[in-house]
Amino acid sequence: PCTRNLIRTTGWIASALLARQAGVYVGRKRDVTWLYRQHLGDEWADYLDALHQECLEAWHYLIPEAPAERARLRALSRRARDFERFFLASYRAFVLEELHSADPAARAEALRMLRMTPLRDAEIEMLAAEA
Repeated sequence: PCTRNLIRTTGWIASALLARQAGVYVGRKRDVTWLYRQHLGDEWADYLDALHQECLEAWHYLIPEAPAERARLRALSRRARDFERFFLASYRAFVLEELHSADPAARAEALRMLRMTPLRDAEIEMLAAEA
């Protein structure tokens, strides 16, 4: 057990948000935190910094043994759920935009993405069924 998947998942989410909201593409994983702060700088920038500082630099991806550090990891993990929800709201908005698009290629790509990562959402399901 380690924190690699926590770092990986939040990094992928941050990368997707950077691409969607700022048109910035992350070339190296280690750049995601500072790129996120530089280009988006929202409430999640501090969270991403804390993850990087604690999980990578302080704990070297390992699960900490000290009770206070374990409590800190639990808090960071709980916050990851909120970050995922934030991303899913952004992803939902993106998919709806694409499904409403006049561009057939955009609609087709949205449908392809929904086959890979479906969203249980009545409006999206209705639009996808109509397409």
